[in-house]
Amino acid sequence: MVTKRADVRVEKRRAGRSISAAKAYYGANIQAQGSLAGERTEGASALDRCLLLVKKACAAANLECKRLDAPVARAIMQAADEAYGGQWRDQFVLEILSSGAGTALIST
Repeated sequence: MVTKRADVRVEKRRAGRSISAAKAYYGANIQAQGSLAGERTEGASALDRCLLLVKKACAAANLECKRLDAPVARAIMQAADEAYGGQWRDQFVLEILSSGAGTALIST
């Protein structure tokens, strides 16, 4: 029997189902990596913040080159600014290099 709860969501993965907080922007793969790594962090690290600046700059460059539509580029730049400013601290749940392969790095 499956119980429905408003505070969680269930996602299907190859390895089975994963339960994440309903408010989480990260998905089942990040949730599973956190469980495997046993590490949870609160807030963005200095490396996270540097990468947010890179993501913002890449979105701006791709907008200028017309490789991204303006609404998408602006959304990426706004999200990077918000995360850099601390608005999404609860969404940075893994050390980005803790998994070894850098999956958390490219997933966020």
